[in-house]
Amino acid sequence: MGNAAKPKIIWVIDEKISRSSERKQSLTHILSVLREKAEIQLLHSPSVKEGQDLLLKKLEEQEYQLALAPVDSYLAWTKIENLFGKLKTAGPIFSGYTMDTLPARTIQNANDRYRLGLLDLANLAPAESAKLIFSLCSDATRIGVESFLDPNALVYVEMWQNDSLLGSRLEAVLSLPEIQQFGWNKRANAIRICLSGLHSLVNEEGKGQSELAKALGSKNGRAYFQIGADKQCMIFRVYTRSPFGSPKEVLGAFLPNPEKPVSGPQLLLRYADFVRIHPVAETADLEITVGLWASAPSEKTANEIHTLWFDPVTQNVMMNEAPYLMPGVEFPFLRALPNGPVARPVAEPKMSISAPSEAEKAKDRQLLEAKAKILDLKHEISERDSIIRELKSGGVGTAPPLPPPDTESLLDAFKEHYQIAKDQIAALRQQIQQAEQGGASPKSLEHLKQQIILLTNQEKNWIRKLSSTFEAFRAAKGGGRKDGTGG
Repeated sequence: MGNAAKPKIIWVIDEKISRSSERKQSLTHILSVLREKAEIQLLHSPSVKEGQDLLLKKLEEQEYQLALAPVDSYLAWTKIENLFGKLKTAGPIFSGYTMDTLPARTIQNANDRYRLGLLDLANLAPAESAKLIFSLCSDATRIGVESFLDPNALVYVEMWQNDSLLGSRLEAVLSLPEIQQFGWNKRANAIRICLSGLHSLVNEEGKGQSELAKALGSKNGRAYFQIGADKQCMIFRVYTRSPFGSPKEVLGAFLPNPEKPVSGPQLLLRYADFVRIHPVAETADLEITVGLWASAPSEKTANEIHTLWFDPVTQNVMMNEAPYLMPGVEFPFLRALPNGPVARPVAEPKMSISAPSEAEKAKDRQLLEAKAKILDLKHEISERDSIIRELKSGGVGTAPPLPPPDTESLLDAFKEHYQIAKDQIAALRQQIQQAEQGGASPKSLEHLKQQIILLTNQEKNWIRKLSSTFEAFRAAKGGGRKDGTGG
Protein backbone atom coordinates (compact mmCIF):
# COMPACT_ATOMS: atom_id res chain seq x y z
CA MET A 1 0.00 0.00 0.00
CA GLY A 2 2.72 2.44 0.99
CA ASN A 3 4.47 2.06 -2.38
CA ALA A 4 1.36 2.78 -4.46
CA ALA A 5 1.89 5.60 -6.97
CA LYS A 6 0.16 8.83 -6.12
CA PRO A 7 -2.44 10.02 -8.63
CA LYS A 8 -1.42 13.05 -10.69
CA ILE A 9 -3.62 16.16 -10.77
CA ILE A 10 -3.08 19.19 -12.98
CA TRP A 11 -4.78 22.28 -11.57
CA VAL A 12 -5.39 25.40 -13.64
CA ILE A 13 -5.36 28.33 -11.21
CA ASP A 14 -8.29 30.73 -11.28
CA GLU A 15 -6.58 34.12 -11.51
CA LYS A 16 -9.53 35.75 -9.66
CA ILE A 17 -8.39 33.90 -6.53
CA SER A 18 -5.33 36.17 -6.25
CA ARG A 19 -7.65 39.14 -5.72
CA SER A 20 -9.00 37.64 -2.49
CA SER A 21 -6.63 36.82 0.35
CA GLU A 22 -9.30 34.60 1.91
CA ARG A 23 -9.76 32.51 -1.27
CA LYS A 24 -6.01 32.36 -1.79
CA GLN A 25 -5.48 31.07 1.74
CA SER A 26 -8.28 28.52 1.31
CA LEU A 27 -6.70 27.19 -1.90
CA THR A 28 -3.33 26.91 -0.17
CA HIS A 29 -4.90 24.80 2.60
CA ILE A 30 -6.69 22.55 0.09
CA LEU A 31 -3.48 21.94 -1.87
CA SER A 32 -1.59 21.22 1.35
CA VAL A 33 -4.05 18.48 2.33
CA LEU A 34 -4.21 17.06 -1.21
CA ARG A 35 -0.43 16.78 -1.56
CA GLU A 36 -0.42 14.14 1.17
CA LYS A 37 -2.14 11.76 -1.27
CA ALA A 38 -1.59 13.17 -4.76
CA GLU A 39 0.98 14.89 -6.97
CA ILE A 40 -0.21 18.37 -7.91
CA GLN A 41 0.99 20.50 -10.81
CA LEU A 42 -0.27 24.08 -10.92
CA LEU A 43 -0.84 25.84 -14.23
CA HIS A 44 -1.41 29.61 -14.53
CA SER A 45 -3.65 30.65 -17.40
CA PRO A 46 -3.06 34.13 -18.91
CA SER A 47 -6.42 33.97 -20.73
CA VAL A 48 -9.18 31.49 -21.53
CA LYS A 49 -7.85 30.80 -25.04
CA GLU A 50 -4.19 30.58 -24.07
CA GLY A 51 -5.06 28.49 -21.03
CA GLN A 52 -6.71 25.80 -23.16
CA ASP A 53 -3.65 25.54 -25.40
CA LEU A 54 -1.31 25.37 -22.40
CA LEU A 55 -3.39 22.64 -20.74
CA LEU A 56 -3.61 20.64 -23.99
CA LYS A 57 0.16 20.68 -24.28
CA LYS A 58 0.62 19.48 -20.68
CA LEU A 59 -1.91 16.68 -21.10
CA GLU A 60 -0.24 15.49 -24.29
CA GLU A 61 3.17 15.41 -22.57
CA GLN A 62 2.10 13.44 -19.49
CA GLU A 63 -0.89 11.45 -18.23
CA TYR A 64 -2.90 12.94 -15.38
CA GLN A 65 -5.75 11.21 -13.56
CA LEU A 66 -7.61 14.49 -13.06
CA ALA A 67 -7.51 17.92 -14.71
CA LEU A 68 -9.18 20.84 -12.92
CA ALA A 69 -10.00 24.24 -14.41
CA PRO A 70 -12.12 27.24 -13.31
CA VAL A 71 -15.79 26.69 -14.19
CA ASP A 72 -15.96 29.32 -16.96
CA SER A 73 -12.84 27.85 -18.61
CA TYR A 74 -14.07 24.28 -18.10
CA LEU A 75 -17.35 24.99 -19.89
CA ALA A 76 -15.52 26.71 -22.78
CA TRP A 77 -12.61 24.31 -23.28
CA THR A 78 -14.22 21.69 -25.52
CA LYS A 79 -10.83 20.59 -26.91
CA ILE A 80 -9.86 19.23 -23.48
CA GLU A 81 -13.00 17.09 -23.24
CA ASN A 82 -12.35 15.83 -26.77
CA LEU A 83 -8.80 14.86 -25.79
CA PHE A 84 -10.02 12.84 -22.81
CA GLY A 85 -12.77 11.28 -24.95
CA LYS A 86 -16.35 12.54 -25.04
CA LEU A 87 -17.93 9.11 -24.81
CA LYS A 88 -15.45 7.44 -22.48
CA THR A 89 -16.80 5.69 -19.38
CA ALA A 90 -13.58 5.13 -17.42
CA GLY A 91 -10.11 6.59 -16.90
CA PRO A 92 -8.82 10.18 -16.48
CA ILE A 93 -11.37 12.97 -16.26
CA PHE A 94 -11.73 16.74 -16.65
CA SER A 95 -13.71 18.86 -14.21
CA GLY A 96 -14.54 22.46 -13.39
CA TYR A 97 -14.25 24.05 -9.95
CA THR A 98 -15.16 27.32 -8.30
CA MET A 99 -13.83 29.14 -5.28
CA ASP A 100 -16.72 31.58 -5.54
CA THR A 101 -20.50 31.41 -5.86
CA LEU A 102 -21.99 29.49 -8.80
CA PRO A 103 -25.37 30.91 -9.92
CA ALA A 104 -27.87 28.44 -11.38
CA ARG A 105 -27.86 30.29 -14.73
CA THR A 106 -24.22 29.21 -15.22
CA ILE A 107 -25.25 25.68 -16.22
CA GLN A 108 -28.91 26.01 -17.23
CA ASN A 109 -27.97 25.32 -20.87
CA ALA A 110 -25.41 22.57 -20.25
CA ASN A 111 -27.67 19.67 -21.26
CA ASP A 112 -25.80 19.15 -24.54
CA ARG A 113 -22.83 17.73 -22.63
CA TYR A 114 -22.13 14.02 -22.25
CA ARG A 115 -20.61 14.59 -18.80
CA LEU A 116 -20.52 17.48 -16.38
CA GLY A 117 -18.21 18.07 -13.42
CA LEU A 118 -18.71 21.13 -11.20
CA LEU A 119 -16.94 21.21 -7.85
CA ASP A 120 -18.06 23.85 -5.34
CA LEU A 121 -14.98 24.51 -3.19
CA ALA A 122 -16.11 27.94 -2.02
CA ASN A 123 -17.82 26.89 1.20
CA LEU A 124 -16.08 23.63 2.09
CA ALA A 125 -13.44 23.00 4.72
CA PRO A 126 -10.03 22.21 3.14
CA ALA A 127 -10.23 18.55 4.22
CA GLU A 128 -13.71 18.25 2.65
CA SER A 129 -12.51 19.76 -0.64
CA ALA A 130 -9.50 17.44 -0.68
CA LYS A 131 -11.67 14.37 -0.05
CA LEU A 132 -14.07 15.37 -2.83
CA ILE A 133 -11.25 15.95 -5.34
CA PHE A 134 -9.32 12.81 -4.39
CA SER A 135 -12.44 10.67 -4.90
CA LEU A 136 -12.37 11.60 -8.61
CA CYS A 137 -8.79 10.43 -9.21
CA SER A 138 -9.64 6.75 -9.68
CA ASP A 139 -12.40 4.61 -11.15
CA ALA A 140 -12.42 2.66 -7.87
CA THR A 141 -13.23 5.72 -5.71
CA ARG A 142 -15.52 7.79 -7.89
CA ILE A 143 -18.52 5.50 -7.29
CA GLY A 144 -20.17 4.24 -4.09
CA VAL A 145 -19.80 5.71 -0.59
CA GLU A 146 -16.59 4.33 0.89
CA SER A 147 -14.24 7.03 -0.42
CA PHE A 148 -16.18 9.66 1.56
CA LEU A 149 -16.32 7.85 4.91
CA ASP A 150 -13.93 6.93 7.68
CA PRO A 151 -12.69 3.32 7.22
CA ASN A 152 -14.39 2.34 10.50
CA ALA A 153 -17.74 3.89 9.60
CA LEU A 154 -20.77 1.62 9.35
CA VAL A 155 -22.88 1.65 6.20
CA TYR A 156 -26.58 0.82 6.54
CA VAL A 157 -28.31 -0.92 3.64
CA GLU A 158 -31.86 -1.71 2.59
CA MET A 159 -33.75 -2.95 -0.46
CA TRP A 160 -36.55 -0.53 -1.31
CA GLN A 161 -39.55 -2.61 -2.29
CA ASN A 162 -42.57 -1.56 -4.31
CA ASP A 163 -44.45 -0.73 -1.11
CA SER A 164 -41.60 1.05 0.74
CA LEU A 165 -43.06 4.04 2.61
CA LEU A 166 -41.20 7.33 2.92
CA GLY A 167 -42.28 7.85 6.55
CA SER A 168 -40.70 4.61 7.75
CA ARG A 169 -37.47 5.43 5.86
CA LEU A 170 -37.25 8.84 7.52
CA GLU A 171 -37.85 7.37 10.98
CA ALA A 172 -35.23 4.66 10.43
CA VAL A 173 -32.55 7.08 9.21
CA LEU A 174 -33.15 9.76 11.84
CA SER A 175 -32.94 7.11 14.57
CA LEU A 176 -29.44 5.98 13.58
CA PRO A 177 -26.91 6.50 16.41
CA GLU A 178 -24.55 8.40 14.07
CA ILE A 179 -27.16 11.15 13.73
CA GLN A 180 -26.76 12.09 17.39
CA GLN A 181 -23.14 11.03 17.76
CA PHE A 182 -21.83 13.30 14.99
CA GLY A 183 -24.38 16.11 15.28
CA TRP A 184 -26.25 15.41 12.04
CA ASN A 185 -29.55 16.07 13.82
CA LYS A 186 -28.82 19.74 13.02
CA ARG A 187 -29.30 18.84 9.35
CA ALA A 188 -32.56 16.92 9.92
CA ASN A 189 -34.44 19.08 7.41
CA ALA A 190 -31.86 18.48 4.66
CA ILE A 191 -31.85 14.74 5.48
CA ARG A 192 -35.64 14.59 5.11
CA ILE A 193 -35.59 16.45 1.79
CA CYS A 194 -32.73 14.34 0.35
CA LEU A 195 -34.56 11.14 1.29
CA SER A 196 -37.77 12.53 -0.19
CA GLY A 197 -35.99 13.36 -3.44
CA LEU A 198 -34.45 9.89 -3.72
CA HIS A 199 -37.73 8.21 -2.77
CA SER A 200 -39.55 10.22 -5.44
CA LEU A 201 -37.03 9.20 -8.10
CA VAL A 202 -37.43 5.52 -7.25
CA ASN A 203 -41.11 5.15 -6.39
CA GLU A 204 -42.90 7.96 -8.23
CA GLU A 205 -40.74 8.50 -11.30
CA GLY A 206 -38.93 5.13 -11.35
CA LYS A 207 -39.49 2.27 -13.80
CA GLY A 208 -38.90 -0.74 -11.59
CA GLN A 209 -36.06 -3.14 -10.90
CA SER A 210 -32.57 -2.48 -12.22
CA GLU A 211 -30.96 -4.79 -14.78
CA LEU A 212 -28.16 -5.63 -12.35
CA ALA A 213 -30.68 -6.65 -9.68
CA LYS A 214 -32.31 -9.05 -12.12
CA ALA A 215 -28.95 -10.48 -13.17
CA LEU A 216 -27.97 -11.10 -9.54
CA GLY A 217 -31.32 -12.72 -8.71
CA SER A 218 -32.54 -9.97 -6.37
CA LYS A 219 -36.22 -10.29 -5.46
CA ASN A 220 -38.75 -7.52 -6.07
CA GLY A 221 -36.46 -4.66 -5.09
CA ARG A 222 -36.97 -1.37 -6.89
CA ALA A 223 -33.74 0.08 -5.51
CA TYR A 224 -30.69 -0.68 -3.40
CA PHE A 225 -30.19 1.96 -0.70
CA GLN A 226 -27.13 2.77 1.42
CA ILE A 227 -26.48 5.43 4.03
CA GLY A 228 -23.36 6.14 6.08
CA ALA A 229 -22.04 8.97 8.22
CA ASP A 230 -18.97 10.10 10.11
CA LYS A 231 -18.10 13.47 11.65
CA GLN A 232 -17.24 15.01 8.26
CA CYS A 233 -19.75 13.61 5.79
CA MET A 234 -23.17 11.97 5.56
CA ILE A 235 -23.83 10.15 2.30
CA PHE A 236 -26.81 8.44 0.63
CA ARG A 237 -26.59 6.03 -2.30
CA VAL A 238 -29.36 4.62 -4.47
CA TYR A 239 -28.91 2.13 -7.30
CA THR A 240 -32.03 1.65 -9.42
CA ARG A 241 -33.47 1.51 -12.90
CA SER A 242 -33.25 4.95 -14.49
CA PRO A 243 -36.57 6.80 -14.64
CA PHE A 244 -35.24 8.64 -17.70
CA GLY A 245 -34.19 7.67 -21.21
CA SER A 246 -30.78 8.64 -22.57
CA PRO A 247 -27.91 9.93 -20.41
CA LYS A 248 -28.64 13.44 -21.73
CA GLU A 249 -32.19 13.16 -20.39
CA VAL A 250 -30.76 12.14 -17.02
CA LEU A 251 -28.49 15.19 -16.97
CA GLY A 252 -31.33 17.46 -18.10
CA ALA A 253 -33.42 16.37 -15.10
CA PHE A 254 -30.66 17.47 -12.70
CA LEU A 255 -29.97 20.87 -14.27
CA PRO A 256 -31.70 23.86 -12.63
CA ASN A 257 -35.34 23.98 -13.71
CA PRO A 258 -37.62 26.55 -12.01
CA GLU A 259 -40.66 24.95 -13.69
CA LYS A 260 -40.22 21.72 -11.65
CA PRO A 261 -39.10 22.92 -8.22
CA VAL A 262 -40.35 19.88 -6.28
CA SER A 263 -39.26 17.07 -8.61
CA GLY A 264 -36.85 14.56 -7.09
CA PRO A 265 -33.74 15.77 -8.99
CA GLN A 266 -34.46 19.44 -8.26
CA LEU A 267 -34.89 18.80 -4.53
CA LEU A 268 -31.54 17.01 -4.44
CA LEU A 269 -29.86 19.77 -6.46
CA ARG A 270 -30.97 22.49 -4.03
CA TYR A 271 -30.78 20.82 -0.63
CA ALA A 272 -27.85 18.38 -0.89
CA ASP A 273 -24.27 19.62 -0.56
CA PHE A 274 -23.21 17.43 -3.48
CA VAL A 275 -24.97 15.26 -6.06
CA ARG A 276 -23.25 12.61 -8.17
CA ILE A 277 -25.07 10.76 -10.96
CA HIS A 278 -23.71 7.73 -12.82
CA PRO A 279 -25.75 6.26 -15.69
CA VAL A 280 -24.41 2.72 -16.24
CA ALA A 281 -23.40 2.14 -19.87
CA GLU A 282 -25.21 -0.56 -21.89
CA THR A 283 -27.94 -0.82 -19.23
CA ALA A 284 -30.89 1.27 -18.07
CA ASP A 285 -29.42 1.43 -14.54
CA LEU A 286 -28.53 4.53 -12.56
CA GLU A 287 -26.48 5.23 -9.43
CA ILE A 288 -27.31 8.43 -7.53
CA THR A 289 -25.14 9.51 -4.61
CA VAL A 290 -25.94 12.61 -2.56
CA GLY A 291 -24.07 13.93 0.42
CA LEU A 292 -24.02 16.45 3.23
CA TRP A 293 -20.84 18.04 4.55
CA ALA A 294 -20.28 19.21 8.13
CA SER A 295 -19.66 22.70 6.71
CA ALA A 296 -23.24 22.74 5.26
CA PRO A 297 -22.66 24.75 2.04
CA SER A 298 -26.26 24.31 0.82
CA GLU A 299 -27.51 26.13 3.93
CA LYS A 300 -25.02 28.99 3.53
CA THR A 301 -25.86 29.68 -0.13
CA ALA A 302 -29.27 28.15 -0.72
CA ASN A 303 -29.86 29.64 -4.18
CA GLU A 304 -26.50 28.68 -5.67
CA ILE A 305 -25.35 25.49 -7.40
CA HIS A 306 -23.24 23.18 -5.30
CA THR A 307 -21.14 20.23 -6.41
CA LEU A 308 -22.81 18.43 -9.33
CA TRP A 309 -21.06 15.47 -10.93
CA PHE A 310 -22.60 13.66 -13.91
CA ASP A 311 -20.49 10.89 -15.41
CA PRO A 312 -21.57 7.73 -17.30
CA VAL A 313 -19.59 4.64 -16.20
CA THR A 314 -19.35 0.98 -17.19
CA GLN A 315 -20.61 -1.98 -15.17
CA ASN A 316 -16.98 -2.93 -14.48
CA VAL A 317 -16.34 0.47 -12.88
CA MET A 318 -19.50 0.07 -10.79
CA MET A 319 -18.26 -3.28 -9.51
CA ASN A 320 -15.38 -1.55 -7.69
CA GLU A 321 -18.00 -0.99 -5.00
CA ALA A 322 -20.73 -3.35 -6.11
CA PRO A 323 -24.35 -2.56 -5.27
CA TYR A 324 -26.61 -5.22 -3.73
CA LEU A 325 -24.04 -6.34 -1.14
CA MET A 326 -25.83 -7.21 2.10
CA PRO A 327 -24.66 -7.54 5.72
CA GLY A 328 -22.77 -10.74 6.49
CA VAL A 329 -19.48 -12.20 7.67
CA GLU A 330 -17.71 -10.99 4.52
CA PHE A 331 -18.92 -7.40 5.02
CA PRO A 332 -18.81 -6.56 8.73
CA PHE A 333 -19.03 -2.83 7.99
CA LEU A 334 -22.55 -3.29 6.51
CA ARG A 335 -25.68 -3.19 8.69
CA ALA A 336 -29.34 -3.64 7.83
CA LEU A 337 -31.20 -0.34 8.13
CA PRO A 338 -33.42 -0.78 11.21
CA ASN A 339 -37.13 -0.07 11.30
CA GLY A 340 -36.99 1.85 14.55
CA PRO A 341 -34.65 3.30 17.19
CA VAL A 342 -31.41 1.37 17.56
CA ALA A 343 -28.64 1.18 20.11
CA ARG A 344 -25.21 2.67 19.46
CA PRO A 345 -23.15 0.27 17.33
CA VAL A 346 -20.36 -1.56 19.12
CA ALA A 347 -16.94 -2.39 17.71
CA GLU A 348 -17.10 -6.13 18.45
CA PRO A 349 -18.32 -7.25 14.97
CA LYS A 350 -15.29 -5.50 13.44
CA MET A 351 -13.07 -8.11 15.09
CA SER A 352 -14.19 -10.65 12.51
CA ILE A 353 -11.91 -8.93 10.02
CA SER A 354 -8.82 -9.87 11.98
CA ALA A 355 -9.66 -13.56 12.47
CA PRO A 356 -6.90 -15.01 10.29
CA SER A 357 -8.05 -18.60 9.98
CA GLU A 358 -11.62 -17.76 8.90
CA ALA A 359 -10.47 -15.01 6.56
CA GLU A 360 -7.95 -17.28 4.86
CA LYS A 361 -10.54 -20.04 4.47
CA ALA A 362 -13.05 -17.65 2.95
CA LYS A 363 -10.42 -16.21 0.61
CA ASP A 364 -9.27 -19.62 -0.62
CA ARG A 365 -12.83 -20.80 -1.13
CA GLN A 366 -13.83 -17.71 -3.10
CA LEU A 367 -10.68 -17.84 -5.23
CA LEU A 368 -11.45 -21.43 -6.18
CA GLU A 369 -15.06 -20.56 -7.00
CA ALA A 370 -13.95 -17.59 -9.09
CA LYS A 371 -11.42 -19.68 -11.03
CA ALA A 372 -14.01 -22.38 -11.70
CA LYS A 373 -16.51 -19.83 -12.98
CA ILE A 374 -13.94 -18.30 -15.31
CA LEU A 375 -12.99 -21.68 -16.75
CA ASP A 376 -16.67 -22.50 -17.33
CA LEU A 377 -17.25 -19.17 -19.03
CA LYS A 378 -14.22 -19.60 -21.27
CA HIS A 379 -15.41 -23.06 -22.32
CA GLU A 380 -18.97 -21.92 -23.06
CA ILE A 381 -17.81 -18.85 -24.99
CA SER A 382 -15.52 -21.05 -27.07
CA GLU A 383 -18.51 -23.25 -27.93
CA ARG A 384 -20.62 -20.24 -28.84
CA ASP A 385 -17.84 -18.93 -31.09
CA SER A 386 -17.91 -22.23 -32.99
CA ILE A 387 -21.67 -21.95 -33.50
CA ILE A 388 -21.31 -18.38 -34.79
CA ARG A 389 -18.65 -19.45 -37.29
CA GLU A 390 -20.86 -22.33 -38.45
CA LEU A 391 -23.86 -20.03 -38.88
CA LYS A 392 -21.97 -17.44 -40.84
CA SER A 393 -20.20 -19.93 -43.12
CA GLY A 394 -23.41 -21.86 -43.81
CA GLY A 395 -25.53 -18.81 -44.46
CA VAL A 396 -23.43 -16.81 -46.90
CA GLY A 397 -24.55 -17.43 -50.48
CA THR A 398 -26.37 -20.70 -49.72
CA ALA A 399 -29.61 -19.73 -48.03
CA PRO A 400 -32.50 -17.48 -49.07
CA PRO A 401 -33.03 -14.24 -47.11
CA LEU A 402 -34.12 -14.97 -43.56
CA PRO A 403 -37.44 -13.78 -42.18
CA PRO A 404 -35.66 -11.28 -39.90
CA PRO A 405 -33.81 -9.11 -42.46
CA ASP A 406 -30.95 -8.23 -40.06
CA THR A 407 -29.85 -11.76 -39.07
CA GLU A 408 -26.30 -11.17 -40.30
CA SER A 409 -25.99 -8.00 -38.23
CA LEU A 410 -27.38 -9.86 -35.22
CA LEU A 411 -24.67 -12.47 -35.59
CA ASP A 412 -22.07 -9.71 -35.80
CA ALA A 413 -23.52 -8.20 -32.64
CA PHE A 414 -23.34 -11.55 -30.85
CA LYS A 415 -19.74 -11.89 -31.95
CA GLU A 416 -18.96 -8.45 -30.59
CA HIS A 417 -20.62 -9.26 -27.25
CA TYR A 418 -18.60 -12.44 -26.90
CA GLN A 419 -15.38 -10.57 -27.61
CA ILE A 420 -16.26 -8.07 -24.89
CA ALA A 421 -16.97 -10.96 -22.53
CA LYS A 422 -13.62 -12.52 -23.39
CA ASP A 423 -11.85 -9.25 -22.59
CA GLN A 424 -13.71 -8.96 -19.29
CA ILE A 425 -12.86 -12.53 -18.33
CA ALA A 426 -9.21 -11.93 -19.14
CA ALA A 427 -9.28 -8.89 -16.87
CA LEU A 428 -10.91 -10.96 -14.12
CA ARG A 429 -8.25 -13.65 -14.44
CA GLN A 430 -5.57 -11.02 -14.04
CA GLN A 431 -7.31 -9.57 -10.98
CA ILE A 432 -7.56 -13.02 -9.39
CA GLN A 433 -3.87 -13.67 -10.02
CA GLN A 434 -3.07 -10.36 -8.35
CA ALA A 435 -5.39 -11.29 -5.48
CA GLU A 436 -3.54 -14.57 -4.95
CA GLN A 437 -0.18 -12.83 -4.94
CA GLY A 438 -1.18 -9.80 -2.88
CA GLY A 439 -3.48 -11.36 -0.27
CA ALA A 440 -6.82 -9.82 -1.24
CA SER A 441 -9.48 -9.14 1.36
CA PRO A 442 -12.76 -11.12 1.41
CA LYS A 443 -14.51 -7.93 0.34
CA SER A 444 -12.50 -7.52 -2.87
CA LEU A 445 -12.96 -11.23 -3.62
CA GLU A 446 -16.70 -10.84 -3.21
CA HIS A 447 -16.58 -7.99 -5.75
CA LEU A 448 -14.86 -10.36 -8.21
CA LYS A 449 -17.50 -12.99 -7.50
CA GLN A 450 -20.29 -10.49 -8.21
CA GLN A 451 -18.68 -9.61 -11.55
CA ILE A 452 -18.50 -13.28 -12.51
CA ILE A 453 -22.18 -13.77 -11.60
CA LEU A 454 -23.07 -10.80 -13.77
CA LEU A 455 -21.02 -12.09 -16.71
CA THR A 456 -22.56 -15.54 -16.34
CA ASN A 457 -26.11 -14.16 -16.50
CA GLN A 458 -25.26 -11.96 -19.47
CA GLU A 459 -23.73 -14.94 -21.25
CA LYS A 460 -26.84 -17.04 -20.60
CA ASN A 461 -29.06 -14.29 -22.06
CA TRP A 462 -26.89 -14.12 -25.17
CA ILE A 463 -27.05 -17.92 -25.58
CA ARG A 464 -30.87 -17.81 -25.41
CA LYS A 465 -30.99 -15.06 -28.04
CA LEU A 466 -28.48 -16.86 -30.23
CA SER A 467 -30.45 -20.11 -30.00
CA SER A 468 -33.68 -18.46 -31.14
CA THR A 469 -31.82 -16.80 -34.04
CA PHE A 470 -30.26 -20.14 -34.97
CA GLU A 471 -33.69 -21.81 -35.02
CA ALA A 472 -35.11 -19.07 -37.24
CA PHE A 473 -32.10 -19.40 -39.53
CA ARG A 474 -32.49 -23.19 -39.85
CA ALA A 475 -36.25 -22.94 -40.38
CA ALA A 476 -35.75 -20.43 -43.18
CA LYS A 477 -33.10 -22.61 -44.86
CA GLY A 478 -35.29 -25.72 -44.59
CA GLY A 479 -38.26 -23.85 -46.02
CA GLY A 480 -36.19 -22.66 -48.98
CA ARG A 481 -35.10 -26.19 -49.94
CA LYS A 482 -38.64 -27.49 -49.68
CA ASP A 483 -39.78 -24.91 -52.20
CA GLY A 484 -36.92 -25.66 -54.52
CA THR A 485 -35.32 -22.29 -53.92
CA GLY A 486 -32.52 -23.39 -51.65
CA GLY A 487 -29.02 -24.64 -52.46
